[in-house]
Amino acid sequence: GDVAPHALSAALRRLGLQLGRFKTGTTPRLEAASIDWAACERQDGDDPMPRFGFDPGGATLPQRPCFITHTNAATHAVVRDNLHLSALYGGQVRGTGPRYCPSLEDKVVRFAAKPAHLIYLEPEGLDTTWVYPNGLSTSLPAAAQQAFLRTIPGLQKVEVVQLGYAVEYDYLPPTQLQASLMAKAVPGLFLAGQINGTSGYEEAAAQGLMAGLNAVRYMRQQPAAILRRDQAYIGVMIDDLVTRGVDEPYRIFPSRAEFRLNLREGNAEARLFAQALDWGLIDAARGSRAAARAAQRQRLHDLLTQTSARAFGSAALAGHGSLADLLRSPELCLAALQQGLHAGGHPGAEMLAQTPTASRTEVEDAIKYAGYIVREQRDIERLRKMEKLALPADLPYRDQSGLSREMQEKLLQVRPASLAQASRISGMTPAALQVVRLMMSRTHRASPPATTFN
Repeated sequence: GDVAPHALSAALRRLGLQLGRFKTGTTPRLEAASIDWAACERQDGDDPMPRFGFDPGGATLPQRPCFITHTNAATHAVVRDNLHLSALYGGQVRGTGPRYCPSLEDKVVRFAAKPAHLIYLEPEGLDTTWVYPNGLSTSLPAAAQQAFLRTIPGLQKVEVVQLGYAVEYDYLPPTQLQASLMAKAVPGLFLAGQINGTSGYEEAAAQGLMAGLNAVRYMRQQPAAILRRDQAYIGVMIDDLVTRGVDEPYRIFPSRAEFRLNLREGNAEARLFAQALDWGLIDAARGSRAAARAAQRQRLHDLLTQTSARAFGSAALAGHGSLADLLRSPELCLAALQQGLHAGGHPGAEMLAQTPTASRTEVEDAIKYAGYIVREQRDIERLRKMEKLALPADLPYRDQSGLSREMQEKLLQVRPASLAQASRISGMTPAALQVVRLMMSRTHRASPPATTFN
């Protein structure tokens, strides 16, 4: 029943921006007291809680468990009997929906052979009794929602406090944006989140961070803040959006990152603290603490790579090479090495004992996967060389011999800043990339692409 903001969409079109149409949905909200929790499987959060930064403190809010239940044949029968009443299937909502979080109607139709679907019952917060049944997004009418809910274990007597519903919305195809998330056609207009064709809270928050940062830097006439694909998942996501565009609501996954071994949870601080300090996102004190932790990890890494394996207490395992070589064995972990060093009276055992768990884990991961990581680093270096081959913003792609009309249009739309970005445009062929390389060579401007706003 909410009023649609047609005037906002019209204003964006008047500015020269093109809009597309997507759809999404939400689940009904349930009253916690009406749920039979004993009929569901408890699911606690990770302990210890995963973290990206390692300053003392962190999350202090009390944690609430989720619970698992499942749909069944009776649930699916109710959905099938009411499909003609669904906004998603009845033609009222025509936009493209998210493939990776389909509605219940989608699941029942597309995965008809599956006898059950997993449902997570998630508390919405600490000061509310509302429960979010993740996996039950729907646009069926009220009676049908009530009917299928009561077929699910734990929800037979459930009270619905808000019905699920579908939303159709305008989005802006993101190839109209620079890597800074500023609209190419409207200098000073930065866009983030669902309007850029993405779906998900983390995706929106990450874009909001970068768009807000770049809006400030734009006003201060500072260079744009850009994260590369090998630096962060944020860099992967934004490059995917502005270079490849979207034909469905976009979600970020590890599989989208070609350098995901280098984009580990444990090395997020090491990868990004210097950049965050330079951009003013963390203060000098926090930057110093992050640098101290990086130095601590380096000392531990040096200890393991420079200490002979003979220092390990077990004669059966101690052989040639270093402690790091031993650690690469699947049967050995850092805790076992520490015990061996202690048994042999080696001072390195004390250093290991004093190193925080997070730092130990990161060093261990880096050593165990070193061969794969080094191989990936070589690919990163090749990419960086291509990133330095700048493409002028005014290259005349139109009617260029050797480029198909489709490729001309895509190049004109994206206006890639470097040869590397051009190589990632959807449908780019080796022959077309060679044409672009020759066009670039004729301009005699093989220099790093500017990160200023243009």
